Amino acid sequence: MTTATLFDYVPRKTEIDAEKSAAERDAGIAQAEAAALQEFKDRALEACRQVCRKNNYFIIDAVWEEMGEYTPPPGFEARSMGGIIRKAANLGYCRATTHYKPSAQVNCHSNPRREWQSAIFEGEAS
Repeated sequence: MTTATLFDYVPRKTEIDAEKSAAERDAGIAQAEAAALQEFKDRALEACRQVCRKNNYFIIDAVWEEMGEYTPPPGFEARSMGGIIRKAANLGYCRATTHYKPSAQVNCHSNPRREWQSAIFEGEAS
C-alpha cells in the first residue's frame, strides 16, 4: 500500500458559478431543516419571534440565547437554524439586511453572521 504525500496532491479546478452556488446553499439549508425534529423547529421559530419582538436588529446568536437552556437532540444539525430564520422571514417577522456582525458563539470562531431587521419590533426605533 502506498501512502500519499503532499507531492502527490493534484489540485482541482475551483468551480465558479454563482447560480449553482446559491442553489446548493438553498438545497443544503432545506435538507438540514427538513431533517430537524419538529420540537426543535417549533422552539426555534418561537424564539425567533420573541427576538424579533424585542430587538430591532439582531443576528442568529440572539435566537440561540432566547432558546435558553434548551439542548438540541443528538444528531442535531446546526445549519437547520438557517431554515428557521428563512421561515421567520417568510412569515413576516424579519427581513435580511446587507450587514454582518461576528458571532459570539465560541464554536463559530467569530465568523460573520447576517444581521436581520425585525418587522414586528415592539420597542422604540433607534
